[in-house]
Amino acid sequence: MTVSTGSSLQRNVSRAVLRSLTGDEFPFEYNPTEITISHNDEGLADPVGRDGRKDDHSIVSSIATRGSTRLVMSTLTFTGEDIQHKIELLLEWVTEDTVTRSDGTKEKGKRERLRFQWGTRGSGFDYEVELMRFDCTYTRFARGGRPVRAEVRNLTLHVLSHTGATPAPAGTGGTAPAVASDGGPAGLPPGTAPDANADPTRTLLKKGNR
Repeated sequence: MTVSTGSSLQRNVSRAVLRSLTGDEFPFEYNPTEITISHNDEGLADPVGRDGRKDDHSIVSSIATRGSTRLVMSTLTFTGEDIQHKIELLLEWVTEDTVTRSDGTKEKGKRERLRFQWGTRGSGFDYEVELMRFDCTYTRFARGGRPVRAEVRNLTLHVLSHTGATPAPAGTGGTAPAVASDGGPAGLPPGTAPDANADPTRTLLKKGNR
């Protein structure tokens, strides 16, 4: 099932973010236009309300309460000179920790617990998650080979719990979802309008481009 984010959820929130309990943050430069919800169908309750109306928040909440749920983001675009650092952070989060047993042998442990937040209080996404996978393609490079634009596909989050609008404990680096009065159009930062001729990496490539 795919939940479209081009509605009130998109308009009310400035930017989606992944953050770790240690304080590291991965803000989405452009909000996803779609989020696909994948579920193993174990005892799944009917996501449609009793009155027959379908509500995005009730769908997400009901699915997250049973079985194994995963959120898969639409293609995400990132630009800037710190692209490699952002991707390295995702690589760190997606890698399982190695645990050393008492006999000296090693086994894979758990992935780092993260928090995915996007939406208004009571109607958006606020989950404790694990990053399961992602695919990254660098699509533009500056002089010297430094990547300045990347596309991230199939970013998949395994939902561990639905934290709702409750802020993270003090000192964990988590905060309540960011809420703004007027976010930008789907896939664009707030306060901006689509421009087919705009290229956010043009200034980075002004020097050294062939």
